[in-house]
Amino acid sequence: RGTALVGVLLTAAAPLVRTACAEILGEMSTENVLHCLLAAAAKEVDRGVREAIGRAVFAAACRRSNDGVAFLDAAPSGVDLTSAADVFARHEIQKLQQSNAEWGDYRKLSRLFGMGRWAEDALAAVVTDREAPEASRCLAAMALGRVSCRSFFVAADGAVSERFKSAMKESTEDLCVALVFALAAHGAVSEPVLIEMARFLKHDCATDVIAFHYPRDPHEANATPFGDIYISYDTARREA
Repeated sequence: RGTALVGVLLTAAAPLVRTACAEILGEMSTENVLHCLLAAAAKEVDRGVREAIGRAVFAAACRRSNDGVAFLDAAPSGVDLTSAADVFARHEIQKLQQSNAEWGDYRKLSRLFGMGRWAEDALAAVVTDREAPEASRCLAAMALGRVSCRSFFVAADGAVSERFKSAMKESTEDLCVALVFALAAHGAVSEPVLIEMARFLKHDCATDVIAFHYPRDPHEANATPFGDIYISYDTARREA
């Protein structure tokens, strides 16, 4: 069935037919289907169909737990999946919202973890989108903690990145907690980052401790509450 659909995708004259084929192929996850989808994306001239193929690529790759990311990261240079990544991420997050998923239930974000190098920009766009529902922004922030995106938080010189600053400025309390969770997951906590968090908390002077309580996994009935406590040794010593 996959081979026949690939043939239609590559040869059908009607864009709607090619789009429909791409959507069906996205439900498959064989290596051959992924290679064919990437090849079709490189040749497709219709923007709408190309984006549909891109979404299908992400859908199929995210079903491959072992090598899906490798397929995406190895996409040919002529295949731009940026727009498709953004649409795919928003669609997946919207589905989670509709299923009433709690943003602390990060295991349900697993399909977003398989987006490879395309994940950072797509998820960051949701986090910083002030028009998006707060729950969507929190889900995207939690997903950032599970993908390779340290540069979202820390610039090359070790300073706080501009994107992280922007996200913090536009944060609600819940979104701040989600961002800090992602930050800690990457081990990216540094003095400049702590200063930025203190600004969000409206601390206008040195503080000896900042604590963040993270959401528990709702699937674990006896889950122990957990969080992060950041201690300023110099301030604590001075005020002791």
